[in-house]
Amino acid sequence: MDNNYFAQGQFIIETEYDEYESMNITMRKSSTETVDYPDRVQDNLDLNSISLAYTDWVLKKIQDQKIPVTSIEPDQAWYINYKPYGYQGIHNHTNKEDLISTVMYFDHKQEDDMFTQDGCLVTMMAHPNTQIEFHEFPPSPGKTIIMNGNVSHATYPYKHERRCLVINFKATWSKPNEPDQTEV
Repeated sequence: MDNNYFAQGQFIIETEYDEYESMNITMRKSSTETVDYPDRVQDNLDLNSISLAYTDWVLKKIQDQKIPVTSIEPDQAWYINYKPYGYQGIHNHTNKEDLISTVMYFDHKQEDDMFTQDGCLVTMMAHPNTQIEFHEFPPSPGKTIIMNGNVSHATYPYKHERRCLVINFKATWSKPNEPDQTEV
């Protein structure tokens, strides 16, 4: 069952991708460039290796929520191997207009009684009344977060290694007064 979160001009869908194991194998083989950072190794990926089945699955998840997106096309993709204590600071994916991002996990989070947020993706969505809505998503194999690119997010440090796949899609949105695919 999916969990969905909405704010003005923002959405997050928390879901599960059943074919995550085959996605992991395929994407790990499609590296075009490897960059070694102090806290992670990041492989930029060949966009041609992203399956049409995954792209269609993401689009269906979005359209099931009546979000007026008519099509998506892979735009950027990278595979991250976090080193122990690796993290990501607060950022968003607005380097291009109309991006929709997916983050897919491949590993179980090892529980830590003292630091339950370790390794979690944390998102921040702003509401018009200036309230900030926070959500934490612990990693587990196949868990996939779908969000539009303007959602600010980060990853808490975690003392173990972990892997995730990030794919940005360029979205085509319905124009005002134009029915989207889910309304036809």
